[in-house]
Amino acid sequence: METANSGFIKTPFINLQSDFGFKRADIVGEEMVRYSESLDRLRSYQAGVDYAAEKSRLEGIQEGMEKGIEKGVEKVAMRLIKSGMDDMLIASMTDLSLEQIKRLRAR
Repeated sequence: METANSGFIKTPFINLQSDFGFKRADIVGEEMVRYSESLDRLRSYQAGVDYAAEKSRLEGIQEGMEKGIEKGVEKVAMRLIKSGMDDMLIASMTDLSLEQIKRLRAR
C-alpha cells in the first residue's frame, strides 16, 4: 500500500494490482459495488483515525503549554518569595491565590 504524506498524517492509497493482485477491470457488477463500499468505509475509518490523532496531538500541545506557563509563574513567585516580597503583592503580580503562595513558601 502506498502512502502520501500530508503534514503529519499519512493517507493510504490502494493499488489494486500490487495490493490485491488484480486489475480494476477484473471487478464487475456487484463485486465492484462491494469493493467501492469497502473503499469508502476504509477511507472514512482512516479519516476518523487521522482526525482523532490530530485532535489528540493538539490537546497534548495545549496541555503542555498550560503546564509550562504554570511552572513559569510558580518559578517567578518563588523568586519573589526569596526576595522577601509580601504575599499579597506576589498574589496580585502572579494571579496565584494566597493558598498557592503559602504552599510555595512551605517548599
